[in-house]
Amino acid sequence: MQPLSSIQSAVEKATMVCTGLLLLVSATLYGVESFSPMTATLRKTFHVPFPENGTGDIEIHSLLVTNNKLVIGQGGIDMNKLKVVSLDNVDEVKEIELGLMQVPFDMALRGDGLVAVSCKHTFSDILLVDVSGADPVISKTVSPPREYVETAVAGGTGDELIVAGWTLSYIGYVDVLSREGDVIRNIKENWDQVLPEHVVQNGNDLFISATDLNNYQSLYRVDLVTGESISNIGALNLSTITDDTFFQGDVDSAGNLYFAVNGGACFNGADRAPSAHCVLVIAPDGQIRVLLYGINFYRMATAVAVTPTGIAVAWQIEPYGPGSTYHVAVEGYEFA
Repeated sequence: MQPLSSIQSAVEKATMVCTGLLLLVSATLYGVESFSPMTATLRKTFHVPFPENGTGDIEIHSLLVTNNKLVIGQGGIDMNKLKVVSLDNVDEVKEIELGLMQVPFDMALRGDGLVAVSCKHTFSDILLVDVSGADPVISKTVSPPREYVETAVAGGTGDELIVAGWTLSYIGYVDVLSREGDVIRNIKENWDQVLPEHVVQNGNDLFISATDLNNYQSLYRVDLVTGESISNIGALNLSTITDDTFFQGDVDSAGNLYFAVNGGACFNGADRAPSAHCVLVIAPDGQIRVLLYGINFYRMATAVAVTPTGIAVAWQIEPYGPGSTYHVAVEGYEFA
């Protein structure tokens, strides 16, 4: 991940400061009728490997599942592409190459079935990609109306885009755009010194992780209609989340929120935890459960998406021991 500033006090804080970027998440809501993520066990079902890279060039910032296909946003020098993997056969992979400056960061499923993809670089367009056919195809680009340092989108309704980001003046915005890129209305305007990083949409709720100018992270809940902030998720007081990095997340049809996290939330109230890198779920009543742990400074989750039977997780794996190199992987887990 590209740092918003230098990595700070990783050992003391068990967290890492990330870019002022937002996440695009899938609007496909899969059911959980046969299990509860708060009690179910997880079993690894697939592994999508990527070439090992000693320089750390390959990045995976976003995952999305639609029509039983897993869309992976892969970035890196001469390696910017979208991978579309069949969940019926993960060896069946289709790719679309992207431009040098088109490093995919966030993704969301629009109402018209197209996947919206934002890129890491400042003032980048949003790509609308059709992944329904045999091969993915870029069907349109949308230029954000503001000069965001970075942009991200959620699905919205119909063919709208919900775009979030922050400007060079360190002001955050959340806008609803038309397919042509025009502002239909503002959800959050002049969000002073709040720099949005990631967003998950669930109905009229937007769950936004953001960083302030002191590099402290918080999780916000914003009403899509009124733009008002809501201070809680069930019994969970969001003001207690003060220094955690929430990477890409997703939501299932029961309203359970899934996040890749780096920070104290992985301890979930305990004095100790196996790692400050984890994948966790937040139930509508505010209960938190850690589903998977990474390994401190070695294996970190960077994205999560809900599948028909569980979750898919992107892992960033640092060199660890003689002969090891930096690499990434995407793994699938089934609830039982």
